[in-house]
Amino acid sequence: WGSFWEIESSIDDDDWAGREPLKNFFVSRHDAVREGSVGEGTIAIFRLNESSQGYSWGVGRILAVQVRYSAVGPSGCIHLQPFMRDDSAGGDVRLVEDSDADVATVRVVDRFEVVDEGLVSLPDGSIRVLEDSIAYLRLIASDMVLLYCTEWEYE
Repeated sequence: WGSFWEIESSIDDDDWAGREPLKNFFVSRHDAVREGSVGEGTIAIFRLNESSQGYSWGVGRILAVQVRYSAVGPSGCIHLQPFMRDDSAGGDVRLVEDSDADVATVRVVDRFEVVDEGLVSLPDGSIRVLEDSIAYLRLIASDMVLLYCTEWEYE
């Protein structure tokens, strides 16, 4: 199925499902194209269908993986529940499900980064992001991932 460059040249600005062209290339990985690398419950940075508040990337928990891996390459979709930052946790950085957000759908061949280091699942279902971790650098310090979006605008 070729190189990642070939994938990106044909899909990054393809208007798939009406999505906007990619505005920045913060995520360069394609973690979902490797069989077994993603599953339900995995936390990942994904491409938003349209930019919001100047952001092109979101973070969420994978709800379902509908992917087919074959000799000609992977195909299918991944469905995620977006997260938002919860500032009520005092000094801790916590992520909670954004219950007002629609489930996000991305293609398995899209830029997609699994975040699996520096996250702690808490009993209330929230996720604590440990400071000085890769997750903190990618999700919080980078200021590239949409974390505050409680008022969604639908057109």
